[in-house]
Amino acid sequence: MYGIAERFRTSGASLVAVSVFLGACLLSASVARAAPFAYITNQGSNNVSIIDTASNTVTGTVVVGAAPIGVAVNPAGTRVYVANASSNTVSVLDTSTNTVIATVPVGSNPLGVAVNPAGTRVYVANRLNNTVSVIDSTSNSVVATVTVGSQPFGVAINPAGTRAYVANENSANVSVIDTATNAVVAVVAVGSGPFGVAVDPAGTRVYVANQIGNTVTVIDAASNTAIGTIPVGTAPSGVAVNPAGTRVYVTNTNAGNVSVLDTAGNTVIATVAAGTSPLGVAVNPAGTRAYVANFGSNNVSVIDTATNTVTGTVAAGGGPAALGLFVGGAAAPATPPTLTNGPPPNGSLGVFYSFTYTSTGAPTFSVTGGSLPPGLGLSSAGVISGTPTGAGTFSGSVTATNGTAPDATQSFSITISAGPPPPAPIVPIPTLNEWALICLGLVMAGVAWLSFRTKKLR
Repeated sequence: MYGIAERFRTSGASLVAVSVFLGACLLSASVARAAPFAYITNQGSNNVSIIDTASNTVTGTVVVGAAPIGVAVNPAGTRVYVANASSNTVSVLDTSTNTVIATVPVGSNPLGVAVNPAGTRVYVANRLNNTVSVIDSTSNSVVATVTVGSQPFGVAINPAGTRAYVANENSANVSVIDTATNAVVAVVAVGSGPFGVAVDPAGTRVYVANQIGNTVTVIDAASNTAIGTIPVGTAPSGVAVNPAGTRVYVTNTNAGNVSVLDTAGNTVIATVAAGTSPLGVAVNPAGTRAYVANFGSNNVSVIDTATNTVTGTVAAGGGPAALGLFVGGAAAPATPPTLTNGPPPNGSLGVFYSFTYTSTGAPTFSVTGGSLPPGLGLSSAGVISGTPTGAGTFSGSVTATNGTAPDATQSFSITISAGPPPPAPIVPIPTLNEWALICLGLVMAGVAWLSFRTKKLR
């Protein structure tokens, strides 16, 4: 659908975002944060929503420039680069503090942004200048400007860091930049309206989402030639490759779904319904989840890549776009989680209850089946606590996840007994008030006087 591209003809406040995700790659660990995190640019609210992918909850929001669309996390997970389409700048975020530490002026209408594997250079596609700005990440300044095709959108860097691929929407081609010389060394014809571009982990294939042609072009990176065309849904925009290089995820903006491609046969093997107008897409470092920014419904769909089903939806800001590599931070643990105790014991009605799961792999806990007894809750750290308010037996399951498959799941069956009958109330010993004590004293005094008189008369 060409209408989405038309909305980018101006760079003022009326700019409506389009999003392209430019490939997913593995990220190294960041000691300062528990990550990985998804950084979702919200074009309509001029901010970035930060999602903890372990719990799929928003943990922070950072205000950036006007109409933020492009976003990329550096490999160390310490910096996030946000392209502000209406401000003509790039905001640099420090992930340890979630604050903007620098603002870099670039070209007109910056959209796509990508970071090289060394984290030393940032590439920004300036749509209305037909250029790519190259930023030095140490000085946060532009050190080169490369002329490319007409209306560049998406940018992706190969794993070796030697080539940058730029999707030029209006000229229906991809510019290949030699990153050592910052010169265009090849131009590859693709489909109509190329938006998103992603490189596989081996660096041998480049996938381009052609929004007007409703196809994905497959480029051989060695020869810089198109070797395949895959029909997908309507208005494909974002594209991402999983860490294994076996699956490609393509957002079909007008169809409201995601096409899942098998890279061995270059065929669509599944179609997953997402939110309204899905744009950016990213895969977590473990390859177990795909995150889809839904521009029209202001949320993010979480797809289980094993079953190709949506397992969660996370609210974001206004007009979430996420053009770029928006999942980053610490890599997933090398081993899946395990539970080393349990199941939890029984309890008593009205008596405070507490049980803590022990585990390996630093997972996040959640109840994934059944329910806990009323009055009890499970924290993300694995602590069941509270005061039961209902008796009976309550069964279900608890799952521990750390981003590396498989998750650890354990069943529970907790019986809350009514408990022993309450003790009989203690009846207090009656006490005498002040007048009763006076009367008692007079009586005792009278008795004593009569006893004395009696003895005296004898």
